[in-house]
Amino acid sequence: MTTVLEACRPSWAPSLEVVPRGPKMGAGLFFVYVLFKTVVCHFLMTLLWMIGVECAQHPHGAYGVVADWVPSLGFLRDYPQFDFLTPAPFGGAAWFAIDTLGGILTLLEVILYQVGPYVLPKDLAPGKFDSTLYPPLFNDLHARESLIAFWSKGWHAIFRRNIVFCGWNPMEYLFSSFGKDAAKTAGMMGGMIFSGIFHEYLIAAVSKIDWKFPTVLMFTLCGLGMVTEVQFKRQTGLLVKGIPGRWWLVLVIGAGGKYMVDSWMARGLGRSDMPPPRLWTWPRFLVPFSGLMPERWISRIESWVP
Repeated sequence: MTTVLEACRPSWAPSLEVVPRGPKMGAGLFFVYVLFKTVVCHFLMTLLWMIGVECAQHPHGAYGVVADWVPSLGFLRDYPQFDFLTPAPFGGAAWFAIDTLGGILTLLEVILYQVGPYVLPKDLAPGKFDSTLYPPLFNDLHARESLIAFWSKGWHAIFRRNIVFCGWNPMEYLFSSFGKDAAKTAGMMGGMIFSGIFHEYLIAAVSKIDWKFPTVLMFTLCGLGMVTEVQFKRQTGLLVKGIPGRWWLVLVIGAGGKYMVDSWMARGLGRSDMPPPRLWTWPRFLVPFSGLMPERWISRIESWVP
């Protein structure tokens, strides 16, 4: 009986504040809306990836690129240890690449809703289309004014269930004997460390392991920053927000992101089999995600067109 009741319970879902409903539209209008958004995301991803590749391949990094455009800032080349700009285009490119992929898959699903009833058996055909079931993958990411808001309600919104289940809950349980506050703090750190582990695994799977684990350290630093925000609120009664909150967010992510992206570039990010943007050919601008592909794949795509 218990098993039956458990199966009948509503499935887990985050609050609408974290993952809001999608816009209410008909299938046709929603298709056009997603198509336009996907094209814009592809353009922004390609633009930011171009900038990231320029920074990765320049001997002086982002400061070198800036100095080439503004010669009066040439002194920046002497301070690579303070180059916190290079992670920015790569982070933005990742954001829009994921949104582009989400848009493409959503378009395919909308098509399935329209064609499915005619080509699939009745038991397998999709039901009535509801555009509100397609929330944004990143909920107002650009508007976040603290680390907690950025990670828990922005970047990690769609992955929240996995992170809570695999990272937060185990650590919260292990530290529950130390009190509620300690358990919540451990849970927060556990969620961020777990996120760092699967990001680190993703990079290592396509390159090699960096035994300093800079990606885990970056997410751990962000977790410590989130704990600091909680303590700040407890001590002062104030939330981290506004312009100071944005600066705090940029500084913490930039500080950890620099060493993480440096490690990624040392393992080939933006460099391995990747020509400089001035030598790019049409597939890198028109075909989704082709900007990320090695040159030998681009040559193959070009060979398909007479």
